[in-house]
Amino acid sequence: MSIRTILVPLDGGPGDRSALDAAVQVARPLGGHITALHVEIGPDEAMVGLPATGFYLSDSFCAELERANVAGETVPRRVFEQWRAQHHLALVEGPGYVHGGSAAFVVDQGIDALCARALTADLVVCPLFSPEQGGPPPAFETALFDAGRPVLVVPRAAAVRNFEGVITVAWSASREGFRALTAALPLIRGAREVVVLHAGDWQIADLQPIMDYLAWHGVSARGDVLPGGENPGQALLDAAKRLGTDLLVMGGYTHSRTRERIFGGVTRHMLHQSDVPLWLSH
Repeated sequence: MSIRTILVPLDGGPGDRSALDAAVQVARPLGGHITALHVEIGPDEAMVGLPATGFYLSDSFCAELERANVAGETVPRRVFEQWRAQHHLALVEGPGYVHGGSAAFVVDQGIDALCARALTADLVVCPLFSPEQGGPPPAFETALFDAGRPVLVVPRAAAVRNFEGVITVAWSASREGFRALTAALPLIRGAREVVVLHAGDWQIADLQPIMDYLAWHGVSARGDVLPGGENPGQALLDAAKRLGTDLLVMGGYTHSRTRERIFGGVTRHMLHQSDVPLWLSH
């Protein structure tokens, strides 16, 4: 298990820099490579909503689409170059180990480009979305559900620290939680302290099996069973804050997305309320 390829989708929004800052904290100690991806609008997407009868891609339409894509690339590219210069990361286009990590800016086109790129990434990093958005952004859902990759979501405003201090694991004995844990092991091994948390009303409370698993992988962890009450998500966040957590690892959407959206759920609460980075897997 290793983390060598990290994908960071950039859309020119305020969360781009936070996502890049988090990605370098993962890449630097592991010698990972960061691909900053900007996805352009493809012709098929641009035609959505236009009259279908007799419509064809005229030269003027294609030229206008190209101008729009070039303009849309400007901000993400500038953010990437400023970030790369600040962190002194090597610009590398192909495979090869670089001590301290490397990076590249890539432009792709079409709605399927993100999924295709995410499929070959060990980790995808996205900014944490705000409640006003109403739901997860497309990049987050594509990486987590369509590509099935672990996703690191980062609060937009918080200063991202390295992940070598305290890492907490929100444990619910679920398939999704175990996937998140195993994917995050390279970071967990390097943490100063690892705490396994369980909100008391959230499935089972036996932490010993997962603590034994971590011990087999050279990780000494301690466990804490929390009173879950009506909001186990908030109980986990409160405990993470009390512990000074740098990263919280958990399964994402252990119930169906529809159920979580209608009735609420731990994942939904965490994604809207967390002020610490979240490592999720589904």
